[in-house]
Amino acid sequence: MGARPDRPGPVPQGAAGVDGADRPQPDPPRPVLGVCGRQARRPRGGKSPELLAESILAVATTFGQNKAKINAGSTRGGEFMAKVEDRSIPFLMHLIVGRVEALVNHWARPLGLRIEGVRVLFRLLTGDRTVNELARLTGVELSTLSRLLTRMEARGFITRRRDAADGRSVIVSLAPSGRKLALRHQPVYFKDYEAILMKGFNPDDARRFRELLVRMLDNLEQSGGDPISALRADDEERRVSA
Repeated sequence: MGARPDRPGPVPQGAAGVDGADRPQPDPPRPVLGVCGRQARRPRGGKSPELLAESILAVATTFGQNKAKINAGSTRGGEFMAKVEDRSIPFLMHLIVGRVEALVNHWARPLGLRIEGVRVLFRLLTGDRTVNELARLTGVELSTLSRLLTRMEARGFITRRRDAADGRSVIVSLAPSGRKLALRHQPVYFKDYEAILMKGFNPDDARRFRELLVRMLDNLEQSGGDPISALRADDEERRVSA
C-alpha cells in the first residue's frame, strides 16, 4: 500500500492560498481623529481618544469654522453641535468667554501679559483705581490680583502707593510704559475681537444684545449672590399676587 500524501495544514494568516492569491486581510482600524482632523492620542489612565476629543469640544467648537472638522472627527461632536440650541444660556456664555480669553491670551503673551493684566491696563486708562475697585471692575479675585499687580509693577507697567486719606487702601496708577501699551492695543481688544463675535449681526441686533447682557448682569447683582433664593422669592411673589 503506497504512502499517502501529507494532508495540507492550515494556511497561515497572510500566506498565499492554493490559487496563489493572498488571503484577504481585515482592514486596519482607522485612527480616531480629534479636533482639526489630527489623530488623537490615547491619554493616560486608559481613556479613549473619543473621550479626549469630546473633552476639548467646549473650546474648539465655539467658532463655526471648526464645526465641520470636529464633526468629521467625532460622531459625538456632531450631536454636541446639533443640540447647541438646547444648551443653557450660562453654558453658552461660558463657551464664548473661554474662547475669547484664549484668543486674547495668545495675542497678549508676547507682551508678557494675560487677559487679566490686559483688563487692568485698560481699566486704569480711565483713571487711578484702588485695588478693591480693580478687583470689582476686572473680575479678578483679590489674592490673584495682588500677585498680578506685583508682576506688572516689576515690569514697569504700573505703580502703587498708599492712599493718603486711608492708609489701608492702595492706589494703582499706570506708568508711562503701561499707558503707552494700553493706548496702542486697546483698539485690538475692543474692536477686532468684538468684530469677530458680532460678524453677521446688524447694528440693531448688536445694540439689543448689549442691552440684554446688561440686564442679565443687573439680575445677577440684584440676586445678592444667591440666584436660586432670589428666583424662589420671585416665584413666591408671583404666586401670592396671582
